[in-house]
Amino acid sequence: MEKRTGQFVGSALRRYQEFLSPPRRWPLYPVPDDCPCPSCCLDDVRNARDVLEDALAQLPPRARAELRRRVMALDKEYRRRTLPDLWSDQESWWRRRLTVN
Repeated sequence: MEKRTGQFVGSALRRYQEFLSPPRRWPLYPVPDDCPCPSCCLDDVRNARDVLEDALAQLPPRARAELRRRVMALDKEYRRRTLPDLWSDQESWWRRRLTVN
């Protein structure tokens, strides 16, 4: 993976962590981002999770295992702190959560 892509994956991972910090009891709601520019795409935490999923598919085994370990811990917290959207037709599970509209 080239350096620029690696930096983007790092930014996506930081965004995912920031969304879940600090730990709280009440639900979190991802905020959809309609801005088409690349610098804003990670404002929507679901886009950050998309980047991480793409990286997991492309990384070599050792790096993939390390990233997967970190992402799985965040995924567990994301599922705990967001609410399912039973009417969503989105493919990815992290996009089938209630958002702020």
